[in-house]
Parts: sequence; C-alpha cells; structure tokens
Amino acid sequence: MPSFDQNNLSQLNFKFKLERTPEIEYRAQSVQLPGMNLGTAPVPTPFVPIPMPGNLTYDDLTINFLVGENMGDYLSIFNWMVALGHPDTLEQYEDWRSDCTLFILNSNLTPNIQVRFTDAYPISLTGVEFDTTLSETQYATASVTFRFTRWYIEVL
Repeated sequence: MPSFDQNNLSQLNFKFKLERTPEIEYRAQSVQLPGMNLGTAPVPTPFVPIPMPGNLTYDDLTINFLVGENMGDYLSIFNWMVALGHPDTLEQYEDWRSDCTLFILNSNLTPNIQVRFTDAYPISLTGVEFDTTLSETQYATASVTFRFTRWYIEVL
C-alpha cells in the first residue's frame, strides 16, 4: 500500500553540484526540472501505420544562480565554454562533459531526492550586469543552460 506524503514539496529547498567543480556549490536561485518528450515511430502495416513509442528527448536544464564576489562560479562555466568553443590546446577540449546533480531537500533541509544529469555541458551563459544607478545593493545573478544525455531521479 503506498504511503501518503505528509509534507508538500517546497520550491525553496534545493542545492546544485557540478562534478567538474566539486569545490563550488552553486548558489542556485531557481531551477526547473526539464521536460521530456516521447516521440512516436509509425510501424507500417498493410492497412494503417500503427504508432509505437520512439526516442525520448529532453529539454535543456537552466540554472539561475547568484554570482560569488570572486566570480569563481561564473568563471568556471565561462572557462569551460571557452574550452569547448575555442580551445587553446587539445587538453582543454578533452574534459568537455560533466555530471551534475540537483539535490531536492526535505522539510528538515536534508537531501531527500537526487536528480543526476549525465554528460552535461553548458550551451549558454548569460552576462553579469553592473549598474551604478541602483539605490540599494543588489547581488549579481547569471543563468547557465546545459545539454545532457540523460537524467535519473533517485529517492534517498
């Protein structure tokens, strides 16, 4: 018999880790689990093609994060993208994928669900805006979008 969840899932409680840079825990402000689509493959028959399940495709993973004062989190993605798109050496390009993990925390702020994305690489990184006309301190944010091969959800 399935058990009943007593607590609702909070949108506030999560952490994001990138295996490539384990020293950096991204201060993610928002993330959305990517959507997925199951294609169809028509199977011919003498009368009418019959649709059958086809390939599974995934939407991209986008993370919005606070940029640290020394920009280490931002620069790690920036340098990774430079290595992918315009490497100076072959060694830069060899390490082009990384697994990343989204930890969804329970009401006690301990990891409850692990969402692992395999073979991820960044395809987009927003700029960081600086503005001297602001009347109060606002912290810089950026967004990074990843492509990945597959994702897995595991209840811890």
